[in-house]
Amino acid sequence: MKRKGLTLVELMVVLAIVALLLPVGAWGMAQRRQAEQWRAVAGALEGLLRAGGQIARSSGREVRLAVAGGAAYLEQDGLPLHLGDRPLTAGRVTAPHLRVELLPGMSLSPGGLRWRASGRVEGPHELTLLWGGRSRTYAVSEWGEVEVR
Repeated sequence: MKRKGLTLVELMVVLAIVALLLPVGAWGMAQRRQAEQWRAVAGALEGLLRAGGQIARSSGREVRLAVAGGAAYLEQDGLPLHLGDRPLTAGRVTAPHLRVELLPGMSLSPGGLRWRASGRVEGPHELTLLWGGRSRTYAVSEWGEVEVR
């Protein structure tokens, strides 16, 4: 006589194997998500460092990198750079490409990087982004060229 389908024992073995593999897949997905978050923040910060010099040169005014409140952003005349000049009910909105939200537990040191109107950089020429066991160093040359190490 020919059987169709699985016996109860075979079905239980398959379910046990799936139950063992499911946490491994979930752990792998969590690791992948963290890696994607890290790459997104690190890339956005690199873009922010490149934009600082361009904004200083085009506006003819000093731009400063500020790190506060779990974010890194660009300031000009002591105020964060904003999206347009239109006032909103909750205040002005910082332009998304000029603000990088740091992940919980992430640190960026040291601060105090400034671009003069000429594009010349003052302050520390190396910034280090740390999160967990990961680190990325950004070297900013005297004239604002950014190198990621």
